[in-house]
Amino acid sequence: MTQNMTVGPLTAAPGEKVQGYYPIPGSGMKLPVTLINGEADGKRVLITAGVHGGEYPGIQAAIELGAELSPLGMSGAVILVPVTNVMGFEAKDSAHFPEDGKNLNRLFPGDPDGTIGDRVAWCLTSDFHSQADFYMDLHSGNADEALTPLAFVPQACAPEVAELSRRAADFLDIPLAIRSTSLNGACGSAAARGVPGVLLERGGNGLWSREETDADKRDVQNILRWLKVLPGEPEASAASPAWVTRAVYLNAGATGCFIPFVKAGEDVQKGQKLAEIRDYFGHVLASYSSGINGRIFYLTSSLAIQEGHSMIAMGEVPNE
Repeated sequence: MTQNMTVGPLTAAPGEKVQGYYPIPGSGMKLPVTLINGEADGKRVLITAGVHGGEYPGIQAAIELGAELSPLGMSGAVILVPVTNVMGFEAKDSAHFPEDGKNLNRLFPGDPDGTIGDRVAWCLTSDFHSQADFYMDLHSGNADEALTPLAFVPQACAPEVAELSRRAADFLDIPLAIRSTSLNGACGSAAARGVPGVLLERGGNGLWSREETDADKRDVQNILRWLKVLPGEPEASAASPAWVTRAVYLNAGATGCFIPFVKAGEDVQKGQKLAEIRDYFGHVLASYSSGINGRIFYLTSSLAIQEGHSMIAMGEVPNE
């Protein structure tokens, strides 16, 4: 860039990389931030990970990208927040802030006078989303979720923002893409304010691997090339993701033991048995069958399940 880039107390001059911490007012919490300010003008891309503290592949990918990306030859800039829910990450709380029990990805655009989760959402909205031309939010399944790689693509926004977000999905190495109308999540909230982007999901079960981390890094770098932030030509994925035409989310109707008969990524037929919930004597409390021909996005991987909690997500996928 031909001008300085400032986020909170951090400033990167053109051709400079700066790493440091952004304090969340009134909380004692600080976000780790890497600013990479390129040598030439171009788009500013925001990359966050760890909105849920137990979703590890994206966190490690963002940490490594912060170390490896260079402003030399870069057009535009990259803002990286590798761990957004720092307290949840350190406490091994997969989805919430330990201090207020809130899920950050349900709190946007946030509240500067609220609890810590509200304040983090507000700071991201006001100081990070506001500077971005494109946004990538890296997620995975929670600690108790198995997941097939997919992207949520915002649609509750201006048509041109939705279209640019949709086009970006073709440069991700994923099998599925889902149109999202969420407004209180980080990516959907940013899109409603004019910032196109994608929420990338890969991995789960409270694990991370070299393969998943590297796949996230390749996807980020490919988007950066597509946006002309990094030099070189982007690679379209070997097969464009299949777009889910109808999503179905099943919640548990009882508390007990979750017994699945399907796996993440598996195609299922209408009427096929998906899962049971059993009591502590093995008696069936509830049984679930598919109401559609579709594919499993993610499902609970823990034996324990509570009534009302997420159990299985699936969707109709057109013939590929």
